[in-house]
Amino acid sequence: IYLAGFLNERGLRDPLQTAAASPDPLVTEMAVWALGRLESDGPNTGAPDHLIAHRNTQGEIAMLTTVEKVILLKSVEFFAGTSDSVLAQLAGQMEEITVAAGETIIEKGQEGDSMYVVAQGLLRVHVDEVDLAWMWENEVFGEMSLLDRAPRSASVTAMKDSLLIRLGLEAFSELLEDHPEIGQRILQVMAQRLRIANLKLSVLDTTRI
Repeated sequence: IYLAGFLNERGLRDPLQTAAASPDPLVTEMAVWALGRLESDGPNTGAPDHLIAHRNTQGEIAMLTTVEKVILLKSVEFFAGTSDSVLAQLAGQMEEITVAAGETIIEKGQEGDSMYVVAQGLLRVHVDEVDLAWMWENEVFGEMSLLDRAPRSASVTAMKDSLLIRLGLEAFSELLEDHPEIGQRILQVMAQRLRIANLKLSVLDTTRI
């Protein structure tokens, strides 16, 4: 169904109309989205061709379908190896956030209650005017505060109009409780990142010597 809409397969209009009446809310959402693409003369202003707004299973206006969120999550190293069914359930709990260029999403020192996945755009991680990192599509930020409940260690500002999906603290806690293997994977990834950071510092110190 997703590919039928993505590729504008107008010959599949009748099967898609049948699918739109499915008792499965995910099937219905995808079919309605695909039919909307077939009936559209072009993308919404400011949105890429594959991000035409639709209504999700809760009836809310959304840019990403559940399937697109699952595809995005599968590209995130934290969720590597997680089943599609679990990711679909997680996607349904994630909120879409649109931010304009120059807007700050996270302020250093504020309480952290969510993590974000970049669906589209470019973001700058910084402390005051010192740049620490740049975040592109498929990258995650804000997860540290969900794990240790400590204040944010840096600010994050959008450098161009961006689309994020947000996972709140309550949903994150439920996810780890129901699927502890995801928590183990997150710890593994963070340990790898720490090792790489330590290696870079070691090389820098050697260079200075």
